[in-house]
Amino acid sequence: MTIRAHVNAPRLDTRVRWERNFPLDTPSGGRVADWRLLFESAAAVDGAKASGPEPLADGGIRTPRDYTVWIRADIFTRFALTPLDRGVWKGRILNIADIPDQGLRGRLIAVICRAGMNAG
Repeated sequence: MTIRAHVNAPRLDTRVRWERNFPLDTPSGGRVADWRLLFESAAAVDGAKASGPEPLADGGIRTPRDYTVWIRADIFTRFALTPLDRGVWKGRILNIADIPDQGLRGRLIAVICRAGMNAG
C-alpha cells in the first residue's frame, strides 16, 4: 500500500507550482536569478483569510503573511524541496520560510511559506 492511499485527496484542493533558482552568469560577470519549474502539486493552503491579498501597511506596502502549504510526503522526498526554493500560488510568490523536520511521520508535509513585499 502506498502513502497516497491514506491521503485525504479532497483536502488538497489547489495547485502550487514549486520553482528552483538556477542562477545564470551574465556577460558582464554578474548573476541573474532564473526560476525554473521543479514540480507542480496538489496542495492545501492554510492561513488567515488565505484567499485574500496581503494586508496593506503604511505607505501602501504589502506586509508579509505566513501560509502553511500541505503537500504529500512522497512528493516532498522525491523532489527534495529546500528553503532555497519557492512556490507560486494564485500568482503570489511564496518564499519558503521553514520546513519543520517531521521525519516523514505523516502522510502530508507542512511547508511554511511567506508572501508579501517584505519577504525578500
